[in-house]
Amino acid sequence: MNFEFTQKLNKDDLIFLPKTSLLNKIGSASEKELKILLYASAVASEKEIFDENDIQNISGLDLTEIIIALQFWRGAEVLCASGENYSTLNQPKKTEKVLQKNDMPTYSGEEISKLFEKNTEIRLLIDECQNIAGKIFNPHEINKIVSLYDYLGLSCEYILSVYNYCKNKNKTTVHYIEKTALNLYNEGVDTDEKLLEYLKYKEQFDSIAGKIRRIFGIGSRSLTKKEEDIIKKWTEGFKFELDIIEYAYELTVNATNKPSLPYASKILENWFTKGIKTLDEAKSLEFDYKNAKQSENQNKESSFDSDEFFEAALKKSYDNLGKKPQN
Repeated sequence: MNFEFTQKLNKDDLIFLPKTSLLNKIGSASEKELKILLYASAVASEKEIFDENDIQNISGLDLTEIIIALQFWRGAEVLCASGENYSTLNQPKKTEKVLQKNDMPTYSGEEISKLFEKNTEIRLLIDECQNIAGKIFNPHEINKIVSLYDYLGLSCEYILSVYNYCKNKNKTTVHYIEKTALNLYNEGVDTDEKLLEYLKYKEQFDSIAGKIRRIFGIGSRSLTKKEEDIIKKWTEGFKFELDIIEYAYELTVNATNKPSLPYASKILENWFTKGIKTLDEAKSLEFDYKNAKQSENQNKESSFDSDEFFEAALKKSYDNLGKKPQN
């Protein structure tokens, strides 16, 4: 059966979406993320640059849900921030074939010797990796480094940068370096330039995440995927500074007697939907809320006191008449 649209579409009626990026990610998108993407495309047909409020105006959907959905499509490379050169690597384009460590070739001792003779750079690479690791590699470990260079075509600078990055995380085993390099390669981080951008992004994220970890007392353990996503939402989605996040932490502990990322996230989401951007604005909103709450409680107490007064007066009048009040 063939299909066609119910009306002939002209240029002004059309909406457009990036086909390749969309098809790569559409299977993991939720119904709400797909709905918001269509609204975004409709807005984009009228104005090239748009924001979350534009989508909310035509959809009536929750602003926080719109923000989260747009971050999903940004990570899928369907959207990007205005003026952003999307070689920045929040989620780089993946290669068609996902390589596993079992896909990596095994070189014989003779093959490695020939590679060393043909290209002295490989020998220098092995020497420098051993210096970083602080140990002499066995043939199996040498094999892994050689395969990253020879099979994947990663440069010496790339491999050494990955090794130093892992060392800063106190991970120096060749197995861990191979796993990290493969993950990056599969995510499309396969050149020196892309790796530099990725490491810059990671450095910035790890720095702010480290400060948030200390505030919430998370300690030295690795963040879970859920915790990373929450922190990215605060810092990249809502674009909150550390001081307002710390204030949300204080309110969380005051309310629950313990640190909680999800609870603090609800506070920050509420502020974001109300247009709060600074610490002073957040404190002012909290001050107004407390005053309103206090006034509400006083009104309830006043009403209760009045009821008691009239009940006592009624009882006294019945007593003066020698009668008991009827229930």
